[in-house]
Order: sequence, then C-alpha cells, then structure tokens
Amino acid sequence: MPECEIDLRVGGAYRCVWEWVDGRMTATVVYREIAPEHRILCTEVFDIFPDNETLVEHVFSENDGKTNVTMHLHYDSQATRDGVLQSPMDEGLEACYCTLDTLIFEIV
Repeated sequence: MPECEIDLRVGGAYRCVWEWVDGRMTATVVYREIAPEHRILCTEVFDIFPDNETLVEHVFSENDGKTNVTMHLHYDSQATRDGVLQSPMDEGLEACYCTLDTLIFEIV
C-alpha cells in the first residue's frame, strides 16, 4: 500500500492505494458516522468501479477482553455484490487483518 491518507472524523475521508505486479487500485472512503469504540459508518468507492458506492458499517464489540470487528457491506446492487464475491477481496481483507493483529501485538 504505497499511499494511505486518513482523516478520521465525520465528513473526513481516507484514500488508500494498493499495488501488485499487474495492477493498481484506489479506494476512497467518506466517514458518515463515528461512535468511538462502537461503530463506524462510511461510504466506499473503488476507482476500478467508480459508479458503485458501498455503505460499510464496522461494529466493535468486546468478547473475553478482546475486540471483535463485524463488517457489514451494503452494496448498491446484487450485481455489484456478486462481482465482489467473485473477486479475491476475502483474501485481501484476511491479509489486512493478519497484519493488524501483528502490529497490535508489537504495540502492546
């Protein structure tokens, strides 16, 4: 991820760029609601699908002293959802969460 800019406030945005051997992708997110320690609601658009805005809800909960994150993705159409399900998005998210776990353990 060669670029990542985050302005974590309601109305703020983040922009992240992913690069791999044969491609590049940019995501732009606008924060709609932030309830610290509970919920973040935002809209997300990827440059490879500029006409498809997704509503993303992150819900945080505690379980045995650990934080669980549940992500709800609300797509603009069934076709968009089906396209995402056929993409390697799950692998990318898993890699991001594994990296986050590693970073958290380094900090703690």
